[in-house]
Amino acid sequence: MNKKILTEPAIAWAVVMAVCIVAYRLKGVPWISENTSLIPAVFLLYTPLTIYFFKKEKIAFLDHSLSDFGRSVALFAVFAVIIFAPALAGNHFYQKMFFSFGYHPASFPKPAEWVFSQLLLVALPEEFFFRGFFLGRMNEAFGKRWRLLGASVGPGLIVTSLVFAISHSLIRIEWWHLFIFFPALAFGWLKEKRGTITASIFFHTTANAFSYWVALHYF
Repeated sequence: MNKKILTEPAIAWAVVMAVCIVAYRLKGVPWISENTSLIPAVFLLYTPLTIYFFKKEKIAFLDHSLSDFGRSVALFAVFAVIIFAPALAGNHFYQKMFFSFGYHPASFPKPAEWVFSQLLLVALPEEFFFRGFFLGRMNEAFGKRWRLLGASVGPGLIVTSLVFAISHSLIRIEWWHLFIFFPALAFGWLKEKRGTITASIFFHTTANAFSYWVALHYF
């Protein structure tokens, strides 16, 4: 393990978290309230971008051609079907068995606007920082010594997923934050499988949409 490499992502994460925590604590302030999602998104994107700029590093985790983008979208589509088809059935029985909740038809308010917001202000910046920058640095520090379903992964996948889950609780504690670790593993695996964050961005957006849909339809 190269400990020197860990200092940079640790400081970058601390800066981003400090901004997110302050923004959440000051959300009663009008300007901050109007930009609660935008402020963290900007720092999640521009903190690593600033590092790359001053170190003159190329961003290696973005698709650089239409064909690469197409392969990433195809991976996302296949992975989403494999995951969410059984998740729909599993969630139904889980809600009924443990909470006695049932399915109730409900409208999804402003779906296009909601998805667009999740894609650009949540999934994209979070994947750019955590799966692109942070996981990349963790891989440099720990190496990638394992094979998982055709992807080369290492301890960095676990570390990044834990940090991602903990980050949510540092801003606001919710009991279900513990379970964020598991979709974070999926986000990380998608990035490692393709080498880019496109598939993980789309899957992250879909996972958030699925959670929102469940909250609207089961009570």
